[in-house]
Amino acid sequence: MKKALNLKTFFNIKLNKNDINLYLSFFLYSLIPSIWILVRTILLQNIWMFH
Repeated sequence: MKKALNLKTFFNIKLNKNDINLYLSFFLYSLIPSIWILVRTILLQNIWMFH
């Protein structure tokens, strides 16, 4: 009985860890375009200033 319970909690922890990784990767992927746009605008402004 106790062994089954431990196994269940182990699987729950594993699933939670996978969910956290999934959410983190999704969050990063959703951030990348906005960061790229920000960097691009800053670079374009700097280029306009220098020329």
